[in-house]
Amino acid sequence: MIISVAGNISSGKTTLAKKICSLYDFTYVPSKRNELKFLDDFFENIPEYFFATQTSFLINKVSEIDEKRKSNNIVIDRSLYEDIHVFAQLWMDNYSIDEKEKVLYKSLAEYLIKTIPKTDIYILCNCEKKVLLERFNFRTKRTFEEKYGISLPENYVRFLTQIGNGGAGPHYGLYSLEQVEIIAKYEGYIKKANKEAE
Repeated sequence: MIISVAGNISSGKTTLAKKICSLYDFTYVPSKRNELKFLDDFFENIPEYFFATQTSFLINKVSEIDEKRKSNNIVIDRSLYEDIHVFAQLWMDNYSIDEKEKVLYKSLAEYLIKTIPKTDIYILCNCEKKVLLERFNFRTKRTFEEKYGISLPENYVRFLTQIGNGGAGPHYGLYSLEQVEIIAKYEGYIKKANKEAE
């Protein structure tokens, strides 16, 4: 049996998928693996890295599904259909992706979908926007702490996630954790460019 779990980020997809695996001895197929190495480049230049990133996701996911379904029932964290018809389509609709790459990607996606069995059960995780934001802010904080090996005081976290992430905002000099990292990265590029220009 194949179960696919769908939903927005922080809606509980991964938690539910892993719980099903734990309770019913299914095998878990994660939402990301191979394409992670492309993501920094992808978000800096989506048109240039669209094809590499999306095809990496497709090939990795199909390979993992094909390998794991042979020995066990599986739960897929975000199905191929979601990535093809929601995420990839979003980039194609809103960015200047090369037309030849669009055609090639769609052809490849259509072919790969046919190589794996259809999902037997789809589960959609859904929750209120307020809950999504709370979960996302918590995840952002946890990722930031793990990345830099620090523990942020709870009062400071509330200040960042509730004010910087949607309150007063950057016009008042308040940035979210994600924005802080983007700014730091940008400033690094500027310093490097200035150094090379000297």
